Amino acid sequence: MLQGQLNERHFRWDARSGLAQPAGGKRRRPGEIVTAMPGLQQIHQLGNADPQTAISLHIYGVPQADIATGVNITVPPAATQPDTEAAISSPD
Repeated sequence: MLQGQLNERHFRWDARSGLAQPAGGKRRRPGEIVTAMPGLQQIHQLGNADPQTAISLHIYGVPQADIATGVNITVPPAATQPDTEAAISSPD
């Protein structure tokens, strides 16, 4: 996170239903770094937490052929939450 704040909603993959189940979230602040492995272990959704501009940098260290198969996979959510704040945990 470079500037501003983002709400990160977490999901867990339910292979049986083929849907991403809501699993909490976290507010991301400047200076925070997050890492993830390719696959469906760390499904998340990011949204701007404030009216101010937010800037984040995403670096994918996987072979180019795996971008569409290991990261940036779009999956259907089990349910939508119109209130993004409801999915975000309180600040640590």
